[in-house]
Amino acid sequence: MSRLYRYIIAIIAVCCLCGAVSACHSDPPEAPDDRPGGNPSGGDDDDSDAPTPEQLDFAALAAQADGVVCLTDAAGCDAVWVCPQAIITLETIAGDDATDAYSHCLTVSDLTATHHTHVICRRNGMPAVVRRGAKVLYLNAYSHGVTDIVRVDESNGSVYYDYAADPVHDECSEIGRTDFRALLGYLAQMFGAMGYGMAYDLFATLRPLFEAVATMPDAPPSTTVDAIQSAPAAEGLIAKVRASAGSAVQCSSEQLLIWSCSEPVSVTADKAVLAAMVMCGSAAFNTLGEYAIECDTDIGALEGGRAAYRRSGVQEGVGSEFRVAIEGLRPNTTYYYRAVYAFAGTSHSPLAFVCGSADGVTLGETSIKRFKTPMQ
Repeated sequence: MSRLYRYIIAIIAVCCLCGAVSACHSDPPEAPDDRPGGNPSGGDDDDSDAPTPEQLDFAALAAQADGVVCLTDAAGCDAVWVCPQAIITLETIAGDDATDAYSHCLTVSDLTATHHTHVICRRNGMPAVVRRGAKVLYLNAYSHGVTDIVRVDESNGSVYYDYAADPVHDECSEIGRTDFRALLGYLAQMFGAMGYGMAYDLFATLRPLFEAVATMPDAPPSTTVDAIQSAPAAEGLIAKVRASAGSAVQCSSEQLLIWSCSEPVSVTADKAVLAAMVMCGSAAFNTLGEYAIECDTDIGALEGGRAAYRRSGVQEGVGSEFRVAIEGLRPNTTYYYRAVYAFAGTSHSPLAFVCGSADGVTLGETSIKRFKTPMQ
């Protein structure tokens, strides 16, 4: 096969991947993220250097594979897989098992390692953060049957609170670290279950790609597989993926976000138990500030910081949730609530809120929820 012919195949393969990501959804696509790659805010697109001929050769080889190829030389990763749609890497996140929330990062990249989606997982294997460029999803699957979702666009500072029915969480509550198919299949179903507010989101357009990779079998031994294993460009491509993953993990580990669960834990005529979650990769959030749930019959009182009820919580470790009990409520009354976090002062490095100034002190959830107490 001539070099020119291989280039043509590679270009077609890369275009097909991009098409699957951008054109598979019937709704209009979002505007592309035009920030340069490698930035500290978690940008994932390395457009500063065009694919080399060797990298295009590698893409052409991978496009011919009959399934997933597990590379024997992971080039510093725990594992690397290559298939006709993507390069997939798995890396352990260094840290203290007892205090740090995240244990490993699964990255799905195109065949020239230019565009990356990072799935940062908790220690039980479940996804906690999904990053693609400036677009980030934070997931809390602790509410039974419902996953709370926070969408963040770091390019403009917007934060949207949402939730999705979670049809597969009970079956996937312990996803194995190396079972990338189960993880991507879980996320594909999650993207499909997202509410209408997520319809235009980039992550919904990733669903077909994740589904395709999740259902692809291992490639049988062949000359193509041998060529992929020994391709000279493989090590450089994996290094690009690892650099992007390292930036994404560092960014996620130093950011803090708080939100209340979409439904109360319990409600009686005079008492409500409410839950919320501090999402942060480091247990330092427990020593650098205070977190609480505010509640009132007047939604304006919450927005103005004048809530009648404010109960501080204790979150046992990172990646879990905290609960508070609010008593003395009136029967047959509608109450509003939100979660808040307050740093002890402007100096709270290395942690900072997901959006806002680096020395911001207080973060109040903008998605105010409500419940109604029953009759006596």
